[in-house]
Amino acid sequence: MADAAVPRVDRVWKWVRCGVPMLALLGSASSVTSCYRCCEVLPKGASPDYAPTLFDDMSSPGRRTPDGFAEAWPRYVAACQSAGACPQEPESVGHVAASLRRYPMKVRPLGATGKGWSRHTPCAEEVTELMDKAFSPPLDLDGIEIDAHARFESQPDQCSTVEDQCAFVLHDDLPRTIFDLPNSDGAQYLERNSLVNVLQHFGEHYAAEGRKVYLELKQPVDCWAGGVSPGGACARRIESVVRQAAAVNEQGQLHEGLQFVSFSRAVLETARSEASKTNLDGHVGYYLITGVGAKSNGSACQLVAGMSRPVDRVRDADRDWMTNTEWLTGIWLSPRCYREGVDELVQINLARADAGKPALDIGVSTYQQSEDSLLHWVGQRMKPGPGVPRLQSYIFDIDD
Repeated sequence: MADAAVPRVDRVWKWVRCGVPMLALLGSASSVTSCYRCCEVLPKGASPDYAPTLFDDMSSPGRRTPDGFAEAWPRYVAACQSAGACPQEPESVGHVAASLRRYPMKVRPLGATGKGWSRHTPCAEEVTELMDKAFSPPLDLDGIEIDAHARFESQPDQCSTVEDQCAFVLHDDLPRTIFDLPNSDGAQYLERNSLVNVLQHFGEHYAAEGRKVYLELKQPVDCWAGGVSPGGACARRIESVVRQAAAVNEQGQLHEGLQFVSFSRAVLETARSEASKTNLDGHVGYYLITGVGAKSNGSACQLVAGMSRPVDRVRDADRDWMTNTEWLTGIWLSPRCYREGVDELVQINLARADAGKPALDIGVSTYQQSEDSLLHWVGQRMKPGPGVPRLQSYIFDIDD
């Protein structure tokens, strides 16, 4: 395992091999192995050797340690209730299964990796284990956010049972050829962390307690530009994810604890259409993650969010869709990137009320700004009034 005692030249060479795959491919088999493993089994507590990078401080300045979250949470609740924005206590939701470091960000044939520090990339842990930590003290969260990708060749009709294993929990794109090596560490990790296995664990242990899983419906890069057209391959992958969730919920095991989340209106429409044909109909929520408002810098938001995909502007078409889509439950927003979001949602909710539609709630990303800045925003912008959305959840990065 690499540590601070490893000579600097060796650390640099490892970084070069891991950062430039072609160099590794030109090397020996052992070199390829050591490069593509490229992760460390981390100690239980953070240490000076695992210091965050400057980019972490830019992209997630409001992140919390587990103990830091437990200490700070009452202040978030108090700010929301003082402003009158939440008649009941808001939900606490852990982004990427409440594990900024150990959540599976990437998968390669020789393993799955989390989010690295300046000198170390941690190995990803089992998502079910991360879930157990998230729903236990000191965190004891109300919900977690995870990501789902379907196999590229997935067909919904072939993903309707728990044995099918069509979808997997992973942040970045699912490599197209990962299952060509079915006995590789990476493929085995995905099999253990299939969406079915993760949701079954949730249903068996936490759903009846009222906990929630917010499932972000992910798409590969080639679907970003082309969109999600009905009947196309991109739509079939979303439909396959929905079918896998429905297979787990065959006997109602998810207890209405599953919520679908996406940056894309088309993805949510596809998910809603497919869910309406299954036992999930009427038992899941739908949340649109909004992009960048007109008063924010889109490039800066993309940078601080650490996102590999473009951050779309919130346009009139998005506002019209939020106004007219009756089944939409709410939106997730970053006050740093969508400064005018509450003001626009007031107008949207007023129009929805006139049309007899339920008001939209909001989930607020806390990690892209400091606690003081975020709570000041809550106090100033979330005061009750006609059309003001209910602050339904705070979403946290937990730096474990």
